[in-house]
Amino acid sequence: MIGEYSCTFLCNTGKACGNPSTRPEGCRFHWKAKKRIPCSDCGKPTASACGRCPLHIRGYYVTQHYNRLRSELQERLRSEIRERTFEELMVTHRDALAKLNITLCRECFHPIKLEEV
Repeated sequence: MIGEYSCTFLCNTGKACGNPSTRPEGCRFHWKAKKRIPCSDCGKPTASACGRCPLHIRGYYVTQHYNRLRSELQERLRSEIRERTFEELMVTHRDALAKLNITLCRECFHPIKLEEV
């Protein structure tokens, strides 16, 4: 019964523990340990969510920060363009829309009856 499984925990050297164990999770030292994977840049074992060690994690967070700034800027530009486009449409076609008794939705530009507004 002893030694049915081999411990697969990654030590700091980068090699598996290899101790015999009775649990499939690992040996008596490592069965509760957080699972670690090699760093995507240097191969050092790490338990971080992104898969990078502390030396290489900075680039990951910097990239996330720039992507977040870029998406916020794009969303702000989209909303400004949408607002400007809505105002231009309403100014240009206000009389025709009033005759038809409709207005336009600010977000999707779908026609809406004035009674619903």
